[in-house]
Amino acid sequence: MSAPNTDLQKQQHQHRVPLWGIWGGLGLVAAMFLVWLSWVFAGGQMPERPQTVIDDFTGRPMAVNPDAALERVAQTLDRVPPGAD
Repeated sequence: MSAPNTDLQKQQHQHRVPLWGIWGGLGLVAAMFLVWLSWVFAGGQMPERPQTVIDDFTGRPMAVNPDAALERVAQTLDRVPPGAD
């Protein structure tokens, strides 16, 4: 069975406003998502370094020395690898 009135120009004209409303709603949702995403990233904080850590072997808390890792890196950079004369 076919439709009785198939005037495509008239149907296109009648559906223009609802289609623009749908596209406008999708655009609004996309804009709100971007605002929310920027709000989430702007409100984030850097993770804090722990003051103590648990030793895996003994299970006792140990104080953290944040400069120890930098000292190890500096020591490895100051050494010449074997065979690199």
